[in-house]
Amino acid sequence: MVKNLQLYTIMKKTKLFGWALMALASFSACTNDSEEVLAQENEIKLTSEITPSRVTNQELQSTQIEEGQKVGVIIENAKRPHTNVMWSVGKNGALINSGETLYWGDGDVTITAYHPFNSDWVGSTNEMSFYIKETIELFTVSTDQSIEENYLNSDLLWVKETASRTTDAIPLTFTHKLAKINITLISENPTADLSDATIYVCGTKIETNFNPLTGVLTDITYANREDIKAGVTTNGAATASTIIIPQTINADARFIKVVQGTKIYYYTMPSEKTFESGKSYSYTLKVKEKEEVILVSSKVNNWIDEGIEGSIDEKYSILTATLSSAGTLNEYLNASNKYDVSELKIIGDINAKDIQLIRDFAATGYNAKPNEETGALSVLDLSEARIVAGGGTYTCIVGYAGIRDIETRDNVVTEGMFEYTNLKEVI
Repeated sequence: MVKNLQLYTIMKKTKLFGWALMALASFSACTNDSEEVLAQENEIKLTSEITPSRVTNQELQSTQIEEGQKVGVIIENAKRPHTNVMWSVGKNGALINSGETLYWGDGDVTITAYHPFNSDWVGSTNEMSFYIKETIELFTVSTDQSIEENYLNSDLLWVKETASRTTDAIPLTFTHKLAKINITLISENPTADLSDATIYVCGTKIETNFNPLTGVLTDITYANREDIKAGVTTNGAATASTIIIPQTINADARFIKVVQGTKIYYYTMPSEKTFESGKSYSYTLKVKEKEEVILVSSKVNNWIDEGIEGSIDEKYSILTATLSSAGTLNEYLNASNKYDVSELKIIGDINAKDIQLIRDFAATGYNAKPNEETGALSVLDLSEARIVAGGGTYTCIVGYAGIRDIETRDNVVTEGMFEYTNLKEVI
C-alpha cells in the first residue's frame, strides 16, 4: 500500500512538473515576442545627406553621399559600445550598419560620423567600458582624381549630432572638410579642340591631420606636395574639379598645369592665396597659342550653402574679371549673379559703360542712390585696372549739382564716381 502511494505521489509530481514546463515555455515565448517587438522599436537607424552644394563643375556628392560609399560611425550612450563601426550608404542616403544591431540606451545618444571609413581610426572597445581615445589621424587626398572612386575617397566629410529616442532613422547632415577647385578652359582660338587636355593642380599639400571626434583639421607644415590630376566632371572635357587640402599657395607658384599633346601650359598664382576648408574655388582660364594660360575670371563661394533654399551667401562670393577691352565687364557681371558677387577685382581697361554696371551692382537705384534691391557688390579692387575715356556716360550725384550723366576720362576718378553706393571699400 505504501509502495502504491509513493508511485501515485511520483506520478502526480511528474504531471505537475510537466505542466510547469509547458507554462514556462509559453511564458518564455511571449516574453521573447515582446522583447523582439521592443528591440525593433528601439533599434538605432541612420540616414545621411550632405549640406546642399553651390553650383559646381561636377555633381558627385553634392547633396548626398554616393551609394556604396563607406562611413565610420561612433555612437555614445547606446546600449552597447559602437566605436568606429562601418556603415554603408544605400539608396536615398540610408545608412546600413555592418556591425551588430544597435539599440537605444537610457537618454540621448551622441553620433559622430565621417567619410571615407578607415578601420584604423578612432578608438577601442572592451567588455567593461566604452572608451574612445582622443586621436589625430593622417588624411591623404588622391593624386589622381580623374578616377571617380579616388575623387570620392578624397572628399572628407564629417558630422556630429545629438539625438533623442525615436523609431525613425536619425538624419545626419555631413559637411565637406576640405577645399574644392573647379577649372574651366577656353581657347584663344574659338575652333580649337580642348577635349584631349589634361588638367593638374600643382605642388599642393596632399596630407592633413584630422580628428574624427571633433572634425578639426590641423596643418602639417612639411606635408608631402604633389601634382593632383583633376577630373570627375559633367560639363564636358574642358572642365574639371579636384579636392585639395586647405593650405596657402605662394605668389608666383605654378598652380594649374594644362597638358595637351606635347604642349604644356601653366597658370602662375599672381599673389599668395589661402584655400579654406569648406570653400569652392572656380577658375576660368584661357589657353593661348604661345603655350601660356591667362586668368579670365575666378570666384570663391561656400562649397556648401548654409542658408535657406534659394538663398546665396554673399560673404565669400568673389569674382576676378580680366577684360579684353574696355566696356566688356558685362561679360562677367549680369543679372544671373547680381546677388552673388560681393567682391570684384577688375584687370584691364574700364570705361563709362563698366562704371555704370559697377554702380548698378553696388546697389545703386534709378536715382543714383543706394537701393538694396539692385545688387550685392560691396568691395571693388581696381588696383590692376585703368579708367579710360569712352563707353557713353554713367549716372551719379555730383556735389550740390545733383544727378548728372558723366563721361569717363583717361586715368581720372571723377567726383561721385563711386559715391552713393553700397561699396564699403574701393582699392
